[in-house]
Amino acid sequence: MTAGALPRRPGRAASRSRGGHRGARRGTAFQAAIIGRLIACLSCVLLAATAVRENFLFRGFEATLASHVVALVTSMPAGPIPHTPTFWFTVAPHHEMGLQITPACTVVLMMTPFLIATAFLVWRRSSTVRPLVACAIAIAMLLVVNQLRILAIIMFVLHMGFNGGFYWGHTLVGSLITIFGGSATLVMYVLIAVRRGTPGRARRFAH
Repeated sequence: MTAGALPRRPGRAASRSRGGHRGARRGTAFQAAIIGRLIACLSCVLLAATAVRENFLFRGFEATLASHVVALVTSMPAGPIPHTPTFWFTVAPHHEMGLQITPACTVVLMMTPFLIATAFLVWRRSSTVRPLVACAIAIAMLLVVNQLRILAIIMFVLHMGFNGGFYWGHTLVGSLITIFGGSATLVMYVLIAVRRGTPGRARRFAH
């Protein structure tokens, strides 16, 4: 009987090699995910800062959009005033009136918190898609809410005159539209961005 070193099993070396490649791929995927999260977070923060800084241009976009909405709903001529956050609409034949979207009435102030919250959620939570989708839907809903508010002001002015119509449309009804619309937007954002997956889906991934 002689003693000697046992031959190495080729299977172990191959499995170790495969394990090393898997670990390298996992490390690369993890680094790519971190970089993607960082880019998404910085993009949200940059977009929020840009919206606040360039709110004059954004208000001009809202005024242009409002002029099309008013013309479509009322079937009366309306249009934007170039390079200003103001649009005009027809009150009576040969009588036009202008409406300016001020910094306090723009949707920028409402969308900025959603962008900051999205940047935080993208960095902290496992899913990056849900917060981004929720933010896009929230911004779209806020635009719709603000357009409905502007349209309400125009409708009251057309039916009640400027003094009474602007008061009812802007101060009372417009404020209610903003409150309820903003609340609905917040609820929708939370349901999409913060809600966890269903238990059944979690069990499937666990298996």
